[in-house]
Amino acid sequence: MDASVPLGFWYYGGQTMLTKRTASFVVLLGIGLLIVSLTADITGIGDDNKFGLRQVMGTVVGALVAIVGLYIMFKRSQAGGRPNK
Repeated sequence: MDASVPLGFWYYGGQTMLTKRTASFVVLLGIGLLIVSLTADITGIGDDNKFGLRQVMGTVVGALVAIVGLYIMFKRSQAGGRPNK
């Protein structure tokens, strides 16, 4: 296992098992959570008309997940070697 691998992803045959498709899924998941959290009151799944604690937590977690996915995508594309799948 190479210590330079971000976030400790496993290596198999010298290549990370995290592909561009997986990183894209992580980005979309984070954006989806972010959108659902921000629009919870509008769509009727929120508790009331105030921006509640669960919405704040969902927004923060969704944004962080999207940022991590983007980081992985761009870090992988700049790493050189084989191009992204």
